[in-house]
Amino acid sequence: MEFLNEENKWEKEAEIFIKPLASEESYTVDVFLCLAIDRMNYSANQALKVQHKVEVKWRDQSWTFSLNFSPIMSLKTMTSVLEDRVLFEVDIQRCDGQSNMFIQPINAEILQHNSVVKPPMEAKLLNPLLEPILENSSVRIIWQIPVTKIDKTVPIKHHLKLLYQVEWDENKPKNENGAIPQCAFDREYVFKEDLTFCIHKAEYEVCAQVLSEHPQTVLCRAESQCDLLISLRSLANRPEYIIVVVETDPEYWTSVERFKIVQIKESGIGRTSFGIIPKQVGFLPYPSIYIHKCNAADHNDKESLNETELFGERLTSFHRNQGKQIHVLGQLIPSEDAVSSHSTGSVQKISLKTSAKQKIQKLFE
Repeated sequence: MEFLNEENKWEKEAEIFIKPLASEESYTVDVFLCLAIDRMNYSANQALKVQHKVEVKWRDQSWTFSLNFSPIMSLKTMTSVLEDRVLFEVDIQRCDGQSNMFIQPINAEILQHNSVVKPPMEAKLLNPLLEPILENSSVRIIWQIPVTKIDKTVPIKHHLKLLYQVEWDENKPKNENGAIPQCAFDREYVFKEDLTFCIHKAEYEVCAQVLSEHPQTVLCRAESQCDLLISLRSLANRPEYIIVVVETDPEYWTSVERFKIVQIKESGIGRTSFGIIPKQVGFLPYPSIYIHKCNAADHNDKESLNETELFGERLTSFHRNQGKQIHVLGQLIPSEDAVSSHSTGSVQKISLKTSAKQKIQKLFE
């Protein structure tokens, strides 16, 4: 935390000159404080507060009181796997109500420290054109993490550094009510953070598609079971048995099965399907799909092992459906014609599933 002194400079402490006061005379002093963002903070509802204590000394007496600061932006980091690349992402979101200013990122870098002998390696910035962060907006800065031979279970230290400046919007009125001094806009701010995380390379590529139980449509309807078709491709192209797990948010989906053992053939391809039931109407996120090693020697051994013994370590996978949604309609009210054509609909449903499987197969080929 810094204070603005009488020379318009930011200091850790501020000494303010008070003129001699007559009896019953009062004197008001405006003290400007600046708290640079020095830690990762994220609030989904933008209600995060940072509390600091301030000590005031006057004539051999002191008072301490707390101040709540509202950050002008929140930061959140994540890593994602894209085939043979590992990406590191920083989401920066404005969380203040100042419409007459914007945040301009100047420089963004990540250094990877994976050796005490060699100098740190700089990650490749994939979007070097850093856009200004306007009111009620957010930006995402993405790096490609350097390739390393260190085991995927060993955490690696990374140093994040963001350099930015706060600027006035020339198209809007400046400095309403003098709330922010001009010198706050004449400086650069630095955010630094040391992060430690493991680097996982993708071992499987996953593609999923949802098919409706209703004939002649691929749209799901609430409370009606759908088929979640999952195709997998081993990036190592080795035959093995794996466990595919589907985890659902109970507010969105109900899963008929939780996991299945899938055989990966010599071509590196495997397929399976799960029954899922949508619980809401609207655009719902895909259920989460995870892959584990299978500790069973073959498919028949699964009956002799309990779930704890059966599941091996979780494998890293790249999901082509990441971030996509499924359109779910309201429940279908059956008509007399629909009941009479039930047998015909079953044939059409099978044909629809076959067509979808062929499309997924072409995607991997």
